[in-house]
Amino acid sequence: MDLWDLTKMLFRRWYVFAPVLLASLAGVFVVSQNVQPDYSAVGHLQLIPPPERKAPSPGANAPKPNNRWLDLGFPALGSAVILQAQSEEVLSQLTAAGYTDNFTVTMEYGTTYLTIEAIGTSRAQATTTVQRLMKVLDQLVLTLQEQFDAPKQDQITTLALDNGDKVEAVTSKKKRVAIVAFGLALMLSVGASIGLDALLRMRRRRTERAADEADEPVFTATVPAQRTGSVSPPPAVDSTVVLRLPSASARAETGTRADRGGRGREETARIYPAGHPHAPQAEDKGRHGEASARAEIAARAEAATRGEGGEAGTRNGSDRNGTANGRSGVVVSRSARPAADNIDATIILPVPRGAREDKS
Repeated sequence: MDLWDLTKMLFRRWYVFAPVLLASLAGVFVVSQNVQPDYSAVGHLQLIPPPERKAPSPGANAPKPNNRWLDLGFPALGSAVILQAQSEEVLSQLTAAGYTDNFTVTMEYGTTYLTIEAIGTSRAQATTTVQRLMKVLDQLVLTLQEQFDAPKQDQITTLALDNGDKVEAVTSKKKRVAIVAFGLALMLSVGASIGLDALLRMRRRRTERAADEADEPVFTATVPAQRTGSVSPPPAVDSTVVLRLPSASARAETGTRADRGGRGREETARIYPAGHPHAPQAEDKGRHGEASARAEIAARAEAATRGEGGEAGTRNGSDRNGTANGRSGVVVSRSARPAADNIDATIILPVPRGAREDKS
């Protein structure tokens, strides 16, 4: 989601975004009013050079002051004082006495005074901190000069130009709190709008999916119940016919033999229908018994085609003998060659009961 999509979504969900934003802004206003501002007090401390010495006699030169800080200048002394005022010892003493440690001491270029600014939680704290720092800086100025054994008449002194009574309210903390609260309010409003939009979209997709599933046709199927009986009904066929198709090489060889005088010998095998006196007896053992009977008939037919118990003769002669003897059956004939050389395919066809009666 880019910025444009987010903007469109906020306009689309304005009834969520606007109230949440207004409520958040009200909360920001209340919080900013409860935040107390800080107060800043400013004071100034002037550095004063020592008085000039008088000449001991008229026409004599005045003696030079014995103070090395005068040789270095006021900026050097001011920098040293500022560094000493920011030490941990001074800070700990101020906080222990109830003053604020949030202060700055500066000395602008080309000036001979120190600017002291203290920020406290109240006007009194800021003012008293400035006054205390003036005394601390004055003591530091004297201490630094005594390190070089400067005589008292040659020492640099200080003068307080004000008492730190210039106090102003500092609203920077209040502004920071307001900015942070406004950012949180805006994020809360946008997040609530995005969450509601995602929830509504999800519910709409779910509804559309349910409607599409309702429109789709329902396909039903009836599964027949399994038979619980152990005996299956008798098959509706009278016998099984096994047809064996010779291969192309076998057909060519058979034709050659016929051309030579019909020396090819055929063997016939007779397959009797179920119930015939000569038909194989197979017990009815349900579906597995029927399959076993069919497999036995097919095996006997295979053996008959190979010459293991079949009657010799031509197809017409076998049909006449079968009819004359009153034995209804199906004759399968083929050339008396090995099955692996001549058989191309085997087809097993069931013969209905009525088909045999119609032929007779």
